[in-house]
Amino acid sequence: MDERLDDITPIGFDKDKNYLIKQEDYFWFQEQAERVQELEKDNKRLKDLNSNNLPVMRSMHEKTERYKQALEELNHDLFSERMEKDKYQYRSDIQKERIKELEQALEFYADEKSYTEKVNDEWGATTAILVDRGSKARNELKGVEG
Repeated sequence: MDERLDDITPIGFDKDKNYLIKQEDYFWFQEQAERVQELEKDNKRLKDLNSNNLPVMRSMHEKTERYKQALEELNHDLFSERMEKDKYQYRSDIQKERIKELEQALEFYADEKSYTEKVNDEWGATTAILVDRGSKARNELKGVEG
């Protein structure tokens, strides 16, 4: 449009010193004026639509903000629950390991061979129980108490 406007030049003046232009330029100006009127109507319709939709848009924005807040709270709660679960899982793993250690000590004392099978220590041939003298149990109990 700007190029077309730049191309328009007066072809003369009338007796009142008004510009004279070519007929095709006149019709082009007329088309532009009609286009301006259409655009103004469109603009008014859009403004009306916007003003009618504004309360709905505000309401939707408020709902969106509430949903965001609720999602953040849920995410926080979920994270907290996961942290709590991980903490309990960690404690459970430690307890399982401790139980395994205690079971191994009990297996030693429950095994009949520990009472009858001969082993050599610095004093000579004896049984594993006599060599141990309860040290496995004491060591494991220290872990329970400590």
